[in-house]
Amino acid sequence: MGDSGRPPDTFNFMGLPGEIRNLIYEFALATPSPNIYNGVYNHDTDAAAHRGLHLLALTQVNSVIRTEFRPLWLPEFSVPITIIASFIRVFYPLPLRPSKPLSTRCRIAKYLDAKGLIKVSARLLRLTDTDILPLIKLKHRFPHMRVMLRRRFQGHSLSPNRRYDLRDMLENNNEKWLKWVKRGVITQIRLVNHATVFKIVVKTQHAPAWMRKTRLERTDVPWEFQRDLGLGGLRLLWGVAYS
Repeated sequence: MGDSGRPPDTFNFMGLPGEIRNLIYEFALATPSPNIYNGVYNHDTDAAAHRGLHLLALTQVNSVIRTEFRPLWLPEFSVPITIIASFIRVFYPLPLRPSKPLSTRCRIAKYLDAKGLIKVSARLLRLTDTDILPLIKLKHRFPHMRVMLRRRFQGHSLSPNRRYDLRDMLENNNEKWLKWVKRGVITQIRLVNHATVFKIVVKTQHAPAWMRKTRLERTDVPWEFQRDLGLGGLRLLWGVAYS
């Protein structure tokens, strides 16, 4: 009788010593992604949709592999800025409510690397109309976390001035600004015109009268208003969230 009905042998990865598993993780990280462009690029879709996120599945397998592999994978992976909000929801979720079991809260908390490194990259043409507020909130939630902005975005250089503006926005520790971010006064911080301008949207009840104009010009914005938020050196547009 043949063995055609016999189930294939299963490799017991979890049965390997931890040192061997770590070697396999390191080999996987050193192996280039097999997903490459086919020479045709659609500018209406994000690069991540074409390539996938290399080795993402290994970060979601089980609690042991998540604990072992995530700290190795996260510093090596460059997250496209267009999916930064989804990335943060998965890898840096907000703390669970106290009503949740303590064991569950502790298990999830141990996956978070408050002093880790996040590499952020994007195609230059895709920077327009991207909300970076989730990234700014994460940086203030974990002040010791490092955020690296990639110098080259898919073959297009990001000028030093734009990188410095993004860096200044991320590292703005002005007391009033931090209060606005943490208390939800700011609802969006969108990159406009290929990251040369930021559009900041605030809740209606916190918007001064000049901000509520039907047609708001840059000259309508009091310079001291931006200065008092620690944003005096940045090119900004302002909007109001009426909903």
